[in-house]
Amino acid sequence: MENVIGANLRRLREREKISLFKLAIKTGITDRYLQRIEKGKHQNPSMEILIKLADFFGVSLDGLVGRKPPKKGKDIIMLPLDRLGKKAEHYR
Repeated sequence: MENVIGANLRRLREREKISLFKLAIKTGITDRYLQRIEKGKHQNPSMEILIKLADFFGVSLDGLVGRKPPKKGKDIIMLPLDRLGKKAEHYR
């Protein structure tokens, strides 16, 4: 499996000229974990980790994970769970 997230993380980190150690301090993610992501040894980081990294670098989650956004007209409309009524209980 291609290591898109790791490659993008490394590219972003090098662009910002920040070490794994400094990135770890700024994001609260251990440098060892970040290194494992970059090397492809951990290819499925949690959404929480991905959000922290995307926010730090000022990129979208799509950009970080190498996903192309859906074409116009194909976007998913997200509704707050409270607007779904009883059906929402299934998702809580």
